Amino acid sequence: MFRTDDKGGSWKRLGVDLPEKESFQSLAAHREGQVVVALTQSGETYVSRDGGDSWQTEDLTGGRAVLKLAFLGDDLVFQPQQEGTLYAVRDASGKPQQPEPLKQSVSAWDAAGSTIGVIVMGDDRGLSVSRDAGRTWEAIHKDLYGGTVVVTAGPTGDQILHQSSATTRLDSGDGAFQKVGRPGDTVADFCALPEGGWLTADRVHGLYSTTDWKRFHRVGVPAASVTTLTVAEEAVLAGTKTGLFCSPLPVGGPDWKTPEGLLSSGNHVVDLDVSAEDPSLVWRTRRINLECTAERSVDAGQTWQPRGTWPDAIFALHIHPLDPDRVMHSFGGALSTLTHRQMITKVIGNLHL
Repeated sequence: MFRTDDKGGSWKRLGVDLPEKESFQSLAAHREGQVVVALTQSGETYVSRDGGDSWQTEDLTGGRAVLKLAFLGDDLVFQPQQEGTLYAVRDASGKPQQPEPLKQSVSAWDAAGSTIGVIVMGDDRGLSVSRDAGRTWEAIHKDLYGGTVVVTAGPTGDQILHQSSATTRLDSGDGAFQKVGRPGDTVADFCALPEGGWLTADRVHGLYSTTDWKRFHRVGVPAASVTTLTVAEEAVLAGTKTGLFCSPLPVGGPDWKTPEGLLSSGNHVVDLDVSAEDPSLVWRTRRINLECTAERSVDAGQTWQPRGTWPDAIFALHIHPLDPDRVMHSFGGALSTLTHRQMITKVIGNLHL
């Protein structure tokens, strides 16, 4: 864990002792920055009351393992891992009170500033909104059911974005949800800018700016981890967990092309290899849901043709440097009863051009 006191100019590593194989998954900070609650993978809460200099386990949740949490003023709102109930710990930054239930049958929620947006399931389904940290609740928005909700605090007040498969609606703080557009599949977060307009982050496609929620200008690309990198016919190809990025050489900027588009799941490019004899010939392995596939491109990664799919984890890929018709993969977790030698023969045979 790290802390910055100069808006990111420098960082100090904080000394936090965690059990082996444990890690922090998220943080919630009080508005004044002194009280920070850190959530571990197992759902335990670590608390610092001196800005991160010292940490201790503190049972704020009544023994419940936590899935998600957020600070609203002095109060902490959380959802347990095994419950669809939302709770509030009043005065968590001072003298914490016992958790009090706020909403049940919760399928999704978000909170910021003093506003909570909750997607409630069941007979009384819809979007439930509180603008005072859960003390009072507005009449439920029954037309806004299912989907997800994102809440942000900004210079003009708290704003709520509700997303379903059919529509996206924005409440800019006046209680009226207006239909808006979105730049990609799902808005992961957004914030209002002091000069007007918004920044919005799509989970897959990147960071965009907008002034009207109709026209979006991309200002950043996804922060995807590159799992494999190669050069094919004067272009750089980068495989990530969300798809394939490409840029002509020399690389001129951060806005790389995505020939096939990007997906949040089922599009993990594991490995790439280019033929030594023909730089336009590229092979790749890709994980699609519970299967792995091998694919070939003859136009330096612009289009791909499937060459085989298996219920096994395919890893490294290699094209013979003297014979592009010979392609080999390494793999693991074979589910069939074939012997190791039989499986290798099967893979190589199916990959033959």
